[in-house]
Amino acid sequence: MSLSPNPSDAECWYCRRPADPASVYVAVLVSDASEPLDPLGFPVRQRGRRRSVRVPVPRCRVCRERFHGTLLTALLGTLAGAIAAPLLWLIYGSHDGPRPWWTGGADPGHLMVGVGAVLGFALALYVVRGRRRRLGLRPLTRFPPITALRRRGWHWPTE
Repeated sequence: MSLSPNPSDAECWYCRRPADPASVYVAVLVSDASEPLDPLGFPVRQRGRRRSVRVPVPRCRVCRERFHGTLLTALLGTLAGAIAAPLLWLIYGSHDGPRPWWTGGADPGHLMVGVGAVLGFALALYVVRGRRRRLGLRPLTRFPPITALRRRGWHWPTE
């Protein structure tokens, strides 16, 4: 895999099938504008004190659809957890005596929605990760241009 900013005539990074030009994923890395970092030929955009570089990652249509399935799985897992935890608390929870310290009061329902949402989201991500491993898909973080840019000081926007 070359470090070229041109993703045409490539294979899907994730599954190694032929890439679909309409399915390219664009990853964004950022840096502080005061840091003179090498963008490796990728276009750089500057807004105020923040510079960003857009890295096209070739992927096939199947992997693009799989990504949408991942989002749906995370959403449904979160929703299922937010519904299931209060119901389980209602059915199996302690209804007499003092409430546990973590319930925050007499009505733990609102807290259990949050706890369930977090646990449902975490379980969904665990399922997605296992499926990606079984399918032998490569992670975005190991895409050679991204690893090269990160070694030079570029980072994800959330870091």
